[in-house]
Amino acid sequence: MYSSLNGIRKQFRDELSGDYSDRIANQLFYRLLESFFGIKKTDAVLAPDKELPEAQRDELYAALKRLTAKEPVQYIDNTAYFMDDAFYVDHSVLIPRPETEELVQLILNQQNQHALKVLDIGTGSGAIAVNLSKHRNNWSIYACDVSNEALVVARRNGSELLKNTEVAFYQEDILQPKSFYTSGLDVIVSNPPYVLETDKSDMQEQVLKHEPHTALFVSNDNPLLFYNAIVMYASDNLKQSGALYFEVHELYADKVAQLLSASDYLNVKVYDDLQGKPRMVSGLKS
Repeated sequence: MYSSLNGIRKQFRDELSGDYSDRIANQLFYRLLESFFGIKKTDAVLAPDKELPEAQRDELYAALKRLTAKEPVQYIDNTAYFMDDAFYVDHSVLIPRPETEELVQLILNQQNQHALKVLDIGTGSGAIAVNLSKHRNNWSIYACDVSNEALVVARRNGSELLKNTEVAFYQEDILQPKSFYTSGLDVIVSNPPYVLETDKSDMQEQVLKHEPHTALFVSNDNPLLFYNAIVMYASDNLKQSGALYFEVHELYADKVAQLLSASDYLNVKVYDDLQGKPRMVSGLKS
């Protein structure tokens, strides 16, 4: 085992070579160095022979072992970057994805009215709700999740990242909803479970082994399960002309759009993400 910064960095490259390029392995090393000990990359590069104390070496090597076991670095340093913020994450929530940033930006671009009432269904880490609240401090933001463990994470992020606003987080199973105090909503947004069981064979081990399956997967027999439930919920709780926004599986974007149209939603649109894949659907309640 090495004790110098340069030696430990080499150990990261060597042990991660089967899964990551040298460039990525270096990035992971420098990220953890700063996350754990506050040592910035520039300082580490200028002092490559710096010896780390035994306790710090042990922490880095323990993190390296987790990386070799295909654990995402976001769970190792409990940090996921989303839009302009560093969100706390653990194994009870999904790691926020870049395409979800596009969903948030779509809402911000289209909804600039004053004093809107907004609900984020299946909030997970709270990334959508917290960012909407941060950028629209005159909106009333509600966010629900079926998982109490996820809500602990979401509330922590709301507390740490929001200065002048707050999000009302609460437990709700949207498949069997019991809370109706969020009636009269102007906007409902959701990034529900939409990955099919048959997609597992194409997914990375980092996701399959470590991210919560209940937040990811839906039965192949009922891929629109959550979309149907949310549209039904919206029938009682979304105002006339209120907007519904979904993140979707690229293969089911048209079917979600058809669901909204069949439910008499107006101005139904499918939006591509930056990769050119159809990943967002919106409509206005008639």
